[in-house]
Amino acid sequence: MEAKIGFDYGLFDTETFDNTAETEDFDAALASENVTALTRLVYDGDVYDDRIISTPTISRMANGIAGNADVELDNSDGIWNYLLDTYRYYTNLGRTCRVGLYFPDIDATLYLYTGTVEGVSFIDTSVILHLQDKMANALDKQIGTGQEPELEFCYFTPPEYELAYGRWYTPGQMIWKVLTKYAGLNGDLYTSANPDINWDSYDAWRTATEGMDYRLQGRFSGQKISGILQRIADMTNSVFWVDGEGKINFALIEPDDAEDVAEFDASNSVSMQFDLSKQDITNTCTVYHGYDVPSNTWGGVTTKAMSTIDPFVGIHEYVDEDKIVWHFDSGSAMAFGNAFIARNEYPRSKLRLKTSLVGFLRDIGERISVTSTIPPEIWAPRSYWIEEIPSIDMDSLTIEFLARRGAWGL
Repeated sequence: MEAKIGFDYGLFDTETFDNTAETEDFDAALASENVTALTRLVYDGDVYDDRIISTPTISRMANGIAGNADVELDNSDGIWNYLLDTYRYYTNLGRTCRVGLYFPDIDATLYLYTGTVEGVSFIDTSVILHLQDKMANALDKQIGTGQEPELEFCYFTPPEYELAYGRWYTPGQMIWKVLTKYAGLNGDLYTSANPDINWDSYDAWRTATEGMDYRLQGRFSGQKISGILQRIADMTNSVFWVDGEGKINFALIEPDDAEDVAEFDASNSVSMQFDLSKQDITNTCTVYHGYDVPSNTWGGVTTKAMSTIDPFVGIHEYVDEDKIVWHFDSGSAMAFGNAFIARNEYPRSKLRLKTSLVGFLRDIGERISVTSTIPPEIWAPRSYWIEEIPSIDMDSLTIEFLARRGAWGL
């Protein structure tokens, strides 16, 4: 699997450089005890490494949560003063800024964050660039209003509202239209050249979710696009996130053909924390389907329950009667209920893993192998799925992952 953190050799043209390569040389550099890593900052296409005073701790959250970052730069000679200039129809803000690590031994740069300058603060002889994730504005957009809801995603009479796909959308169809038509992302390039969407990851995710047999409808009355992404991610057991080059990525947790992409143990980890809670169990799932918008009524309901429930656990029920995105028919609702119970019938341990630089090539949606000695007779190597990256610390060169065990038996 290709690393989704931005990566580039040597100097580059910011419009055309390829930053998804992963090489043996780069893996070796990250694993080396004597590796030299220098902070890199590219502002509006120009490199300003020698201006950096302090760098941000970067977070990469799942399902459309865009992160912010602050970078402090030297302004003793007033080079950044022009950022304060404003005009009636023009501002110097909003330019693209990339933050990463440069490895001089192999002349390679690992890009960790791509954002735009949303504000500046001048303090004595320095300036702080307040960066916002490249996708933040797009994901913050709302679809429809309470007075004029968007009805394109649901079917009811009169017939002009019937969808081009029929009466329902697959998850991939709904996501693509939300991101391209309403968020304004590029919907014309179905290749890796797409500047907004990681096409390869979307295409793989779309194909995988088609096998779930889900038929969805939706009605949007002011919901943010990030919330709609979260809803579909929850329905499909997926994660969506913005990578180091500012593209939206997609991954299905626990696909059948997944493989471990890296191994972590005491030798290459700073710390490990494992948590387990019976509150994560769901043994009964009730799903409403066939919502009729004009009458505000449901067409039916399906329930899936485990045949045997542990008396020490009790009944833990999940009820899905969401009127923003819902299942079109009983077949789709039952498919979801079966899958949801299969994923959550047993508690799955959660992992908070901090590693050194060797973990910087890993990203959300990947499966890693973890070996711990807590306790040794149980913790043989096990696979965990990375769901969030709450911290990328460029000063200590450490990265922290939040990951979860796969469903029972995986």
